[in-house]
Amino acid sequence: MRRVGKRVEPVPVLHWPTPEEVRFTRATPGRGLLYVRAGVRRYRSHAEADADMRELIADGMARQTAALVRR
Repeated sequence: MRRVGKRVEPVPVLHWPTPEEVRFTRATPGRGLLYVRAGVRRYRSHAEADADMRELIADGMARQTAALVRR
């Protein structure tokens, strides 16, 4: 077996939020959270699981929009 290259340890990258990101996060509390119903889900196929995930994402986006409109 031929080995190409050499093994290198990955360098950990720390990303601190910028002041603009901090202001945005504080100005929009609860934004970015996706509500997911509790429980164990079992699907017959990947397509069924994908459809349910799309529904959860759409529902979460609708909840976020409604919360922003109420403000």
